[in-house]
Amino acid sequence: MFKLKCSHFPSCSGCTYPLDNCLVPILKDFPFPLDTFYEDLTDWRMRAKLAIRGTSSKPLIGLFKKGSHTVLPIPFCLVHHPLINKTVHIVEALIKESGIIPYNEKQGTLRYCQIDVVENQIMIAFVLNAKCIDYQSQRFVDGAVQKGWKSLWINFNTGSNNVIFSENWEHISGEPYIWRPIAGTQIATTPASFSQANPALFSTLVSSLRGELRFGARIVEFYSGNGSVSLPLLVKASSLVAIEQNPHTEKLFNLSLKGQSKARYITGDVKIGLPFIKEADVIIVDPPRKGLDPDLLNALKEARGKDLFYISCGWRSFLRDYEELIGAGWILKKARAYLLFPGSDHIELLVSFKKE
Repeated sequence: MFKLKCSHFPSCSGCTYPLDNCLVPILKDFPFPLDTFYEDLTDWRMRAKLAIRGTSSKPLIGLFKKGSHTVLPIPFCLVHHPLINKTVHIVEALIKESGIIPYNEKQGTLRYCQIDVVENQIMIAFVLNAKCIDYQSQRFVDGAVQKGWKSLWINFNTGSNNVIFSENWEHISGEPYIWRPIAGTQIATTPASFSQANPALFSTLVSSLRGELRFGARIVEFYSGNGSVSLPLLVKASSLVAIEQNPHTEKLFNLSLKGQSKARYITGDVKIGLPFIKEADVIIVDPPRKGLDPDLLNALKEARGKDLFYISCGWRSFLRDYEELIGAGWILKKARAYLLFPGSDHIELLVSFKKE
């Protein structure tokens, strides 16, 4: 078999296995058969969060080495879209030109950058260890504006923990959001909103879900985010109620909705959406890695006459929820595993259940 040789593996923490290893070990741990899907093994990552350390004259931009806080530059990363690697070189030059001081866990200004590629355009966000753009960072920001990126944002984070972004965002130049196509639907995205790093394969997942829906379905979706799952389903739905706790995503959802009246977005925790389960034909859940909230899981255990689609990025929590659902009478119809992150021991699941 042809071997994909990465010059950064295995020192880089981004990949656990060689890129040509598509037999993800965790697939052996499932109590039911899984159809497995993967596409491109290289150039698939369209969003990258990268740490910035080093000095103004010798900046280091990349990922932390395994088990350390030392940044390993990855200029020839095989999974990054080539425009991400190119943009990193531009940022390195910008740091040297402006003299901004990279962060070093105790002091310094420039902490991280997040680079999004959408249809060969760049949305970029920089994280500053500051409360505002001061005289030390103004030259860097001015230089960044001159690069003409599609969308430029600054996040201000003076915290001492490992959280990359704070809630303090400022749009600097270009478009305030960009449009990422998911299964044929344009989804409004900002650096602050969740976005799949492998949108091509994620679109395949969403298209597969859409293919299982009957026309005229009444849908309720929990953990909706900016609508990247549910909005492409509207062509087959008669109604959609989307529930999401993050207050920043409702505007993006409504932008992507483009005036369609058969969808409703409700900001709040899962409890606020539980009454909508009764009238829905289809329930979609896409929880964080911790799995379903107990209130939602209990409501699903009591539900009858529904189709349930469970999208999971946390396989351990999914297996726990799966046992609860099966014990409550749900029947597994179909299970698919999507290798959204080649090189890692991670899968995205799409599992459909039925209960009469």
